[in-house]
Amino acid sequence: MRSFVIEYIKRDNEEDTSDSGVELELHVNLWNFKKLETTFDFGFMVDNIDNVENIILYVPFKIKKVEDLGNNIIEKNQILVDAIFNERCETIKFYPKRLKVIKKGNYDTRYREGRDINNKKEKDFILYSLSDNQIAFENFYNYARIKLNVENILSKEEQKNHPELDNKKYYFRIRFFPDSNEITMIKRENEKINIFQDASLRTTEIIDFRINDLRSCPENLREEFLRTPRFTIKKIHYLIMRSSTDEYITIGDTEVKGRLLEKEIWKNYINIEENDMIAYHVKKEEYYTFSNLSRFKYPLNVGERLFWYIFIAIILSLASSYIYAEISKLFF
Repeated sequence: MRSFVIEYIKRDNEEDTSDSGVELELHVNLWNFKKLETTFDFGFMVDNIDNVENIILYVPFKIKKVEDLGNNIIEKNQILVDAIFNERCETIKFYPKRLKVIKKGNYDTRYREGRDINNKKEKDFILYSLSDNQIAFENFYNYARIKLNVENILSKEEQKNHPELDNKKYYFRIRFFPDSNEITMIKRENEKINIFQDASLRTTEIIDFRINDLRSCPENLREEFLRTPRFTIKKIHYLIMRSSTDEYITIGDTEVKGRLLEKEIWKNYINIEENDMIAYHVKKEEYYTFSNLSRFKYPLNVGERLFWYIFIAIILSLASSYIYAEISKLFF
């Protein structure tokens, strides 16, 4: 299995007679540093949450831990919220486990794309903090299944008793960790010392990221996906976080944007030791499936390789001196 698969279980709702799927905007952060174990953050922006009972995410590798990020974002400062959504936001903590977020656009409020941004309709949603009992995962042979239980969010009783909770667009954000750093979607060159094959001090890594690519899934998942409600994916934001010393190698014609992350801001979100980080951003709109192949070159075993280079240089120097001396004895 090489692809993530996203689906949902529909909530029993007699008032809902629509056949259209629930809309989803997906945010994915892949934190991929040498000094940090590979870490995945998934953010789900779900419209009409009152139609969803469970959000299901299949992961193409075994995982050891899943945690909610909503509470951390709610409790941290305003700057962190702006950094995560990459625009100016207004926040209101008005209800337990909920933070109302109003997107205001860029910090330059004068113009954007030739239009007055003040005439642009504000977009708001509810950032929700999941409890431990709302998150469950199970490992299988070569994949894992994560289930987010959201059936009691905006239940009939909650909407009846709290009419002020009229916003049905909810955002959930989780983090999970692979059981092993050796996962199929990340391929590295042989990292053993072989200076005759590659004299550089860098190695190559390929990241094959896919969503809802059924061809690479087991038959039981393909069958389940066909009979289970699917989200209508409006947007996918995929970000790869790398050290600034890593070199990104372009593949294909996919537009990739990059920006330098501010460590003083992101230290409240994730514990990393890198001095400078770059986020490589790929965005797709209205896709049921998504795939991206990225390549990076990065320094590897520099000290060990330099040692062997110097050692071989010394051996060659001594050998050449010896050969020269022997030749000199023969002809001089």
